Amino acid sequence: MMTKLLEKEEVKLNCPHCREKIESAWVCKIDSFIGIRYAYLCNNCQKLLGIAQHKDYTLLKLYDQSQASV
Repeated sequence: MMTKLLEKEEVKLNCPHCREKIESAWVCKIDSFIGIRYAYLCNNCQKLLGIAQHKDYTLLKLYDQSQASV
């Protein structure tokens, strides 16, 4: 069985898909038989930004990637 929890996180980065500035991203907490994972979705185009085991680590990684592409 898999459960999901959706919440909004404040971030500042650019979406690699739509190239728009992202002020907040949707975070979907997914609990499944392989453990808890966090899926990050662009607030503008709703495309997947990344998936991780640890919530805070992915936000920092996404921010670093967006700064490198500027």
